[in-house]
Amino acid sequence: MSVTKTRQEQAGARETTSIAGGPSARAAALAARLEAGARALHAFVSDLDATDWATPLPGDGRPVGVVVHHVASVYPVEIDLAQRIARGTPITGVTVADVHAMNARHAVEHAEVSRTEALALLEQNSRDAASAILELGDDDLDRVATASLYNGAPVSCQFVLEDHAVRHSHHHLATIARALGRSVPGLAALVLALLLTVGAAPAGAQATPTLVDTVRSVTRDLRTPAAAVAAGWTPATGCVSGPQSGAMGVHYINPNLLSDGALDPERPEALIFETRGGRTMLVGAEFIVLADQWHALNGPTPPILRGQHFHLIGGANRYGLPPFYELHVWAWKDNPNGTFADWHAHVTCDGTVGP
Repeated sequence: MSVTKTRQEQAGARETTSIAGGPSARAAALAARLEAGARALHAFVSDLDATDWATPLPGDGRPVGVVVHHVASVYPVEIDLAQRIARGTPITGVTVADVHAMNARHAVEHAEVSRTEALALLEQNSRDAASAILELGDDDLDRVATASLYNGAPVSCQFVLEDHAVRHSHHHLATIARALGRSVPGLAALVLALLLTVGAAPAGAQATPTLVDTVRSVTRDLRTPAAAVAAGWTPATGCVSGPQSGAMGVHYINPNLLSDGALDPERPEALIFETRGGRTMLVGAEFIVLADQWHALNGPTPPILRGQHFHLIGGANRYGLPPFYELHVWAWKDNPNGTFADWHAHVTCDGTVGP
């Protein structure tokens, strides 16, 4: 079987629910990740004093307490957007500017929010959001519709969930912790415990490796630039910095993989390196496929790899490529923004020498 055919089957496949009448395993994992983030945020801010609760976040301006209430209050909005996509209904009339305006109004209206009120709303709305996710089947999660929030790009229900409701508390928890100069104890262990519980396989069953596990396995011997170059990857970008914070790092591209129009979890098109303290090491990988090539081989469905949905990057982009789909996998450095987020909050270009 060719690699292209294997990828086509992965992109077009629709998994059934794990138990007849029960929740989808993917939906259960998403719900668990959402609740893990909400619980971690709740635990962290529960011990803050009044000064910390009122501390404005750098670059944001909103006090910690207002941001916690914001996370809680937008769960219903985020779930509604995902449910619209699950029904195949395009999202229209909602833009990033609208979101910023909504957040500004919320900050004014809830400037004096109490810890008790914010945490109660966080508990209730995160629980309701998780319950709503559990009602989605795999077909719902895979359904695609256009969304004005993404400049009219076609996005899947699962992507909208991961980009908003699932990652939201993790994102703001990391921001709050940095602003207060504190660590977040136990977050990784909490998330891992929940995911292991949800994803536990029946006795004797063979579990499919996660995409992260696969990427780690196939890139274990490619963790230095010299090893990557020797295996066929070549430097293709300078260090790509983020629009506000964080970065992507330096991309090494395998030209043969980039041009084949296919996707394979064991053959990422790009390897991503970061230079820190004088050492340049692998932090992640990126799967890339040109949009025209993908659709010519696989039809209109956007690519999906091991249940992860790709992002569409339009033409006239900073990389000089025609429209393409991409998915980052931060396999070698934990990303507070999410394992599959584009920008890594803790990757920097400060140590990179050259363009």
